[in-house]
Amino acid sequence: MKSLISMAGLCALLFLQACDRDTVAGTNNETHTKGTFYQANGKPAVGARVRVYSAAQKETDSTTVQVAQDYVDANGNVALKLKPGHYSLVADSGSISAFIDSVFSDGDKVAIPVDTLRPTGTITGYVRVQPMHSPSIAWVHLMRTNLFTKVDSTGFFRFTSVPAGSLDLVAVSHLPEYTPTHKLVRALPDSTVHVDTIDLVYNGLPLVTGIAATYDTLTGVVTLTWHDTAYARKAGYVIYRQTGASSWASPFERGYTESSIYHDTVFGGFGATPSRYDSAELDLTYWVGAKATDQISQGPIWNKVSLHAKSPALAKRWKCDWQALSKVTIRNGTVLDTLLGNLSILNVDDTMATMQIMGKDGASSTTRFSVPRELQSGPIFWQGKLWMAKGYAPTATVHDYWPIGDSVITVATWHFFDSLRIMSSSDGSKWDSTSIATSKDSVNGFQLRVGEHGLVLVCGYFREYMGVPGGPVGTLVDAMESSDGIIWSPLPESRIFLTNVADYHNNWLFLSPNKTVTIRRTGEGNVWSQFSNVTETSYPVSGYSTSTWMIPGQSVDTASAVLKIPGLPSVKTKANLFAIDKGGVLSLASPLSPKLWQRIQTPEPVVDFCFWQGGLAVLGATGLHFATITPNQ
Repeated sequence: MKSLISMAGLCALLFLQACDRDTVAGTNNETHTKGTFYQANGKPAVGARVRVYSAAQKETDSTTVQVAQDYVDANGNVALKLKPGHYSLVADSGSISAFIDSVFSDGDKVAIPVDTLRPTGTITGYVRVQPMHSPSIAWVHLMRTNLFTKVDSTGFFRFTSVPAGSLDLVAVSHLPEYTPTHKLVRALPDSTVHVDTIDLVYNGLPLVTGIAATYDTLTGVVTLTWHDTAYARKAGYVIYRQTGASSWASPFERGYTESSIYHDTVFGGFGATPSRYDSAELDLTYWVGAKATDQISQGPIWNKVSLHAKSPALAKRWKCDWQALSKVTIRNGTVLDTLLGNLSILNVDDTMATMQIMGKDGASSTTRFSVPRELQSGPIFWQGKLWMAKGYAPTATVHDYWPIGDSVITVATWHFFDSLRIMSSSDGSKWDSTSIATSKDSVNGFQLRVGEHGLVLVCGYFREYMGVPGGPVGTLVDAMESSDGIIWSPLPESRIFLTNVADYHNNWLFLSPNKTVTIRRTGEGNVWSQFSNVTETSYPVSGYSTSTWMIPGQSVDTASAVLKIPGLPSVKTKANLFAIDKGGVLSLASPLSPKLWQRIQTPEPVVDFCFWQGGLAVLGATGLHFATITPNQ
């Protein structure tokens, strides 16, 4: 019974082997080739399977074409039918195998070397792709064998049952920008060989690497740098920026450069959004992508750099320590300044002025004096003194009348002068004066200002037009300047920056009675220019806009200006510091960087301010305050 079973099993085995001797459909030029294979102990490798593969395999093929298969007989031989061409052979039996590469058949004969089946080995390694891609886009195979394996998300791959010997390993991706990459490996019997990381060759526009960002807190400018590339088809780089961390805040194209550095002005000048004068903070993210010479193709956008940027207005370059000096009562138009080193608070009520003077020792005194009605600008402080202009010996008097029913009333009386006195005082009680003549008669209003080279005197004709909105209210007659308040010379009208009333003829201008301050150049390259637009709403002129405020560094349009009218904000200077008050908010800047302003937190909104005793005196709505200013280290 056992013999019958054994005989049946042998017949079945022979039948299966016969069925497994597959060949590709033959031609008239097939070669009947004999190959011989042994085991390591020298005995024939009986029953070993021999597979034949076409050597004309493409790198990107996902399978290896098998052209023939047979089994080793009892003598160690195997008969193969091969068409003309190049082939490779793999003989395996359980855990032993052999690999023969580069077998050539000319259709007549073929030489297959005798080989020995040895224990198989294992090959492991990693494939590296571009950072924006997962390594799992690649697969690896051993050329001219049927050994393929996938690459996992970490780039790792593993081959088992690899015939011992040298093999051609190739890493491939389905993405067209990658080129198949070869590596010669050698498998060892009963061993694991780990190969070096294979960098899959990338032929697309290069990924930008090494992106770094620095932020200048004083200028509000981000500087981006990255590693440049010598890629032949690269023309330059496109910079993308995202503001905010929210998913809806999509990146947008910020700029283009042909170098590997880019400067992005995050906080611009006045009128920009955001401005360096705003109290703003931004979360910024940048990407850089290579641009092709065709200006259409673009490299991958992947690497990025993020940073948090604060407006230069929030940069703390100075520290202010505040103390309260005294309680004060202020009125509309109260002015704070210094007289010979003493602090002065000046209130002007129509034609009467009250001035409180505080010494360095804290002692204070009060004085009162009259203010000429024709002095429309009010007294001004300059070089430690108080200055006024007063008409001298009127040449004519004009009355403005207005009909009320059957009566006519006088609504204004104007005195006209052809000379005036320039008056100065250190305490408001004792006054020195200098008489000067105007170049023309019919002058009934004066503006005394501080200009680029000293005092500026603007003389004009002023007349109210009651109840006539939009009527002309004044015209320029004369302008003079002086560097000492004594000697005066004509000032060309082209050097005067005055408020232009757009609805009026160019000869008409509004001589505002509002307080103004120094306007002067700060040195080469630092010019005073336009800061903001103010809409005039007070009687007798309303509804027009006028550019009236100037600070350094915004433009050069008003570089020659020596006067501004009106002057709602204020600027004060000392040797190493600028201060500006706009809308009750105080800011500081250095003359070396006049575009960079730091907002200062004051005890209360600013009415007026000045430098005093090396610090900053600020007049608020309820009191006088003093700050010691020290640079932040």
